[in-house]
Amino acid sequence: MKQQSSTKKKITLAFSFTFALICMFFILSLYAEIVKNNDELKEHQKRLLDSFMTNYQMNGNYNISTYIQNSGFKLVKDKNFLEVLKKNGELYYSTINSLGEFYFIAYKDKLYLWLKHDDYDSLFYINRAYISFEFIAFGFVLSMFFFILLYFAIVKYLNPLTILSNQVEQIIHGKHFPAYKYEDDEIGRIAIEFFHILDKNNELLQSRQFFLRAIMHELKTPIGKGMIASSMLNDEKQKTRFMNIFKRLNLLVDESARIENLFSKNYKLDIQRYSFAEILTSTKDLLMLDDFDNKVKVSFDEKQKFLLDLEMISLVLKNLIDNALKYSDDKSCILECFNSCITVKNKAKPLKKKMSDYTKAFISGEDNDKKGFGLGLYIVEQVCLFCDLKLSYEYENSYHCFKITKA
Repeated sequence: MKQQSSTKKKITLAFSFTFALICMFFILSLYAEIVKNNDELKEHQKRLLDSFMTNYQMNGNYNISTYIQNSGFKLVKDKNFLEVLKKNGELYYSTINSLGEFYFIAYKDKLYLWLKHDDYDSLFYINRAYISFEFIAFGFVLSMFFFILLYFAIVKYLNPLTILSNQVEQIIHGKHFPAYKYEDDEIGRIAIEFFHILDKNNELLQSRQFFLRAIMHELKTPIGKGMIASSMLNDEKQKTRFMNIFKRLNLLVDESARIENLFSKNYKLDIQRYSFAEILTSTKDLLMLDDFDNKVKVSFDEKQKFLLDLEMISLVLKNLIDNALKYSDDKSCILECFNSCITVKNKAKPLKKKMSDYTKAFISGEDNDKKGFGLGLYIVEQVCLFCDLKLSYEYENSYHCFKITKA
């Protein structure tokens, strides 16, 4: 069971998208706040300079340095720091008036005021307020913390669902899995019910296998006795006829046993390289048709080789040929093998239903007085899936064509 679009992946994708949106929102908010703060800072600096000028004009003896320090700025005593500020600082605002040259420079977390005049050259600083910035940053960090915490909480809650999915996949492939204790929640109750159903299904499967094997075992006994009794007949014609009947019954029982093993996942493929002639011989043995060569027209490339299970491919061809002969207008069919493709053809009217309807078990025929395809095509399709073969169908030139190729 593949989880190409699992719930966990969908949640991760949704959280990633939301996380990106939140980050974008905070970045835009921070940028807008920075622009707003810079505008306010410039206006504040202009108002501050206007205040300097007003006070200076009102009082000629007014000490600018004292006024600046009374406004919240502090004097920088390190004279060499000015060079560092010129090199690394960011100039926010500057102006020149009768009081001198004013330069507002931002550096790190402080705002510096460089006042330059013929009589004085001073540098002041004040700590910049980042209350709004800090609030946004704190809100961002706090939101991301709870956002990530929520993500991991949801992923942790869905972890049992992932474990259950892996266990189901291992069950499908016939593997064992380590035990896991589920919590008493919705997922846990689903898992418990699933394993209860699985246990019941296994019990039914074992009962079915026992029943079928018991029937096949019981059938073998009368078949064996019949073959022994037939061998004692004096009439050779009757003897041959009865022997062929019991051999046919024995082959049908063996075929049923193989099919039962296949559907119960107990059959192990014996993959070897076979020529088509070997496959044809094995198929003939299963069909047991006295006039095979008259009813089935065979043409093939003698160089064709196939890497597959001989019993399974013979079973497939046996059912295809059997269906082709049964539903053919002229009671004959064509068997071809070229370019690594095995084709079974029979001449008949087009199907009235979709081919997918005819590959179901015990499908009814098109006419009420006629038998359906039964298990034939259903078995063919299931065996092909099991053996990694591709079964395709097409109707062309009044012929039904079933083609078998490597998947």
